[in-house]
Amino acid sequence: MSLAEIKSFQTIEAGESQEFWDTWNGFVRRFGTTPFYFGGFVETYMDASRRLGWTPQIIVVKTQGKLAGVAALQTRGVLGNRTAASIFPRNYGTDFAIDPRERELFIRSTLRFLFEKLRCQYLDLIMPTESPNLELMRQFSSCMGLEFTIAPLGKEYAEHSVIEVTGTWDEFKSSRGRKFVQRYREIERLLSRSGSWATERTLLDRPEAVRMVETIEANSWKDAWRRERGIESDPNLPAFFAYWKLKSTVGGYLPELYILKLSGQPIAYTIVMKLNGVAFLCKTSFDRRYGRASPGEYIQNVAVQDLFESQEVVRIDFLTALDYLNRWTALHYIRERTMISRTVPLLSGVVKTLKKSSLVRNAYNAYYHPGMVSRGSPPPQAVRGQASREYHVSKSKHL
Repeated sequence: MSLAEIKSFQTIEAGESQEFWDTWNGFVRRFGTTPFYFGGFVETYMDASRRLGWTPQIIVVKTQGKLAGVAALQTRGVLGNRTAASIFPRNYGTDFAIDPRERELFIRSTLRFLFEKLRCQYLDLIMPTESPNLELMRQFSSCMGLEFTIAPLGKEYAEHSVIEVTGTWDEFKSSRGRKFVQRYREIERLLSRSGSWATERTLLDRPEAVRMVETIEANSWKDAWRRERGIESDPNLPAFFAYWKLKSTVGGYLPELYILKLSGQPIAYTIVMKLNGVAFLCKTSFDRRYGRASPGEYIQNVAVQDLFESQEVVRIDFLTALDYLNRWTALHYIRERTMISRTVPLLSGVVKTLKKSSLVRNAYNAYYHPGMVSRGSPPPQAVRGQASREYHVSKSKHL
């Protein structure tokens, strides 16, 4: 059995930052399943974690001097109970980045570190159902005498729409039917009535690109929604603007910005990132004054067409499953809430009963995950099974 060396970092010292993130980013390029694991994003969410009263736990596991896996987590103690959770927003559903040859070593070492070294009582993660790590987490939890529970999520966080790229753009358009083509022609007519319009693609690594995003955000429908709730700005945008923390080692993995301009002014954008054959439509927004023309949806369609024609990806992930996304795809992948916890054997039955209580679950969510209160929706068993089968078929075919 290989020996593991495990370290956890709450902060990355300025003098060591570049070397640390260079090594981290290089590993994510090879083994990551999500671009949000790149250093610029992790550091941004470390700062956000501290502001919310959590302690970042950036876990690095090595064996024989080589990286085996990395995890970006956070911990917080309340009334003597310490919880570990993902450092990322819930709708990202991020998995760990692991060298598949060291998967067992990484999962075993990380669980032992959290529950034996840090003395955590709970580990609360939102994981993709197709993750190969879930079954190992279940097995090692059982060996350690821990409770392993899969809890349902509401649709807002559980499902994300996915397109499997298996043909040309023309073939895809034909598969979506005549109304699909007609819709975007109608949007183009609406735009033309308001002035000349154009789309462009650029990397999100220039001040001009950042300014265009900020201009759209200032007039976005989301801005009014945020102000009503006392939120100054989109908390996720700084992560995309932290390109300088990514640029030295990730090359073509920088965020790509698709912009729709009307009479020379930006009115909609979508941000795309690509990693290991998957494109992620990470964020979309539009100027609410032009909402009737659906500019946000239109620039997303421009990005989808460009991704088909690039022949660089085998999957496009929208990261969410809003109803309008059904225009592109009916395939939804599923995320599940994975909860691992310490229990006293005599009380395990009581604990299981409490976990099934929507009242207790809602109280827990309200404290640890504001906005994730259960609405009583049943677990999407049929969709989960379908998505998992689709994943394994496509994986063997393309990756």
